Amino acid sequence: MRLSQLYSALAVLLLLATACKKEITPPSASSSTEELVTRDIPASFLEFYELFHSDQKYQMEHIVFPLAGQEQDGVTHEVSNVQWQEEDWVMHKPFNSYGGTFKRDYLNINGLIVEKIQDTGKTFTMERRFSFIAGDWQLIYYSTFEMAQ
Repeated sequence: MRLSQLYSALAVLLLLATACKKEITPPSASSSTEELVTRDIPASFLEFYELFHSDQKYQMEHIVFPLAGQEQDGVTHEVSNVQWQEEDWVMHKPFNSYGGTFKRDYLNINGLIVEKIQDTGKTFTMERRFSFIAGDWQLIYYSTFEMAQ
């Protein structure tokens, strides 16, 4: 991994590590915005998602390592395939929109849950994919893309 890619990955992980506001809610919650976002997302995933971001051991047990993904160099824009390793993993924290600076979308593709987080300027995008494997949800893909400003 090149130094610029390492810095990009560290910036993403720092962003996730400093996030502390939990905004994901089950479909029965009163927020109509979140209901629209999560209405096609299984309740079992929402429960998993909350625990995944609050318990480091649980998170590590629910990631398929080596974790496939991609990352884009913020300077050269070169996209590289990545195999994230368990020993290098930094715990992902709950989503925080930072006052609307970031938005999160979900897509349920026949049970594959795709989560996309992007800043409003579209300079940073993170994508995670979760699948229900052997009776439990697992993180199966993680990518980060950063465009130079």
